[in-house]
Amino acid sequence: MTRPRATRRRVIAGMAALVLALAGGAAIAYYVAGGSGTGTGSAGSAVAATVNQATPVNGDYSTGDGFLYPGTTQTVHLTVTNNGKASQDITTVTLTGWTSNNAGCDSATNPGWFTMPAVAVGQDLAAGATSTNDNGVITFVDEPYSQNVCEGATITYDYTSS
Repeated sequence: MTRPRATRRRVIAGMAALVLALAGGAAIAYYVAGGSGTGTGSAGSAVAATVNQATPVNGDYSTGDGFLYPGTTQTVHLTVTNNGKASQDITTVTLTGWTSNNAGCDSATNPGWFTMPAVAVGQDLAAGATSTNDNGVITFVDEPYSQNVCEGATITYDYTSS
């Protein structure tokens, strides 16, 4: 019977050693210190939106025959496409100029001959999205002098969105 008593003493001694070891581990000290550092990131850049004009049909012209004459109007069907990777708020589309296939029939030579009030778009477009259709009205202003340089011309309108 001396054996079980020796085993019991060893178990008790082992447990005491374990308790002392754990208690000693809990008493480990450490330092607390703050720190700092830096990091970098990059912000993207805006990408210009594209203003699209649908091909006009005869009914889009005040003359009904598909042509503009001094003093007449043309309805233009406009959409804007966001070419960027983030949403863009598009508020308006404006006519910024025009050119043609006839020499002298352009906004640099004859500013103000073709006008269009700003078209309210008022849409927040997600990346890659296209706005709903908005109509503008272009007027071929009737001047008190000859405008023959634009007779028979094909007009190309320049638009800007903001």
